[in-house]
Amino acid sequence: MKPLIGLTTGITASRYYTISHYITAIMESGGIPLLLPSVDVNGEGNIILASHMLSRIDGVLFTGGGDIDPLFYGEHRMASLSRVYRKRDGFELALAKVAVKEGLPVLGICRGCQVLNVMGGGTLKQHVDSHWQELPEERAVHCIKIEKGTKLFDIMKEEEVMVNSFHRQAIKELAFGFIISAYADDGIVEGIESTKHKFIIGVQFHPEYLFQENLAVKRLFSSFIHACKGIL
Repeated sequence: MKPLIGLTTGITASRYYTISHYITAIMESGGIPLLLPSVDVNGEGNIILASHMLSRIDGVLFTGGGDIDPLFYGEHRMASLSRVYRKRDGFELALAKVAVKEGLPVLGICRGCQVLNVMGGGTLKQHVDSHWQELPEERAVHCIKIEKGTKLFDIMKEEEVMVNSFHRQAIKELAFGFIISAYADDGIVEGIESTKHKFIIGVQFHPEYLFQENLAVKRLFSSFIHACKGIL
């Protein structure tokens, strides 16, 4: 049976949404995507809602999106910070907390990688200037170095991978229980993973846009789906 994969969603005043590339990558890797609306019901209500959602699925993909409000990691907002959506932040942090507690396979992409870090007590650089490319999303523009001995290296099987870049925040202090699995040439963290779980991995780039052409990226999605099936 194909595993059911929950995907977090963006939010506007009137809709919840995601990018079709996530859905394509999940389906072509053998999963069934299910959108999880960012319905923030505050505090303990978020934990209860997240628990109900996650009891019905096999894994979670935390998608990309806007900046995370520094309120959630104990800092004041810089003037350069782009618009934030606290409802999405609050719900996704609760969702991540429950997913990690339950040991569900998790793949965090861009913002999703940052959500995992903040959930675990880490912090973010509120603004970086050099990691938002002007070229199309499908174009890889810089190299990341993957650390040997990490799950990410075992999956992607390459020490260096060309990736795209669309983020204005970056990991600063690393969450407890995580290690850094990849770096950019300028030292920006490009991958993290839990040391306590079989598959909780975050990447700072957008592999969904590179899925059709990049074998290492295909292996990442395939390994995620296998983990959601209980095959590692």
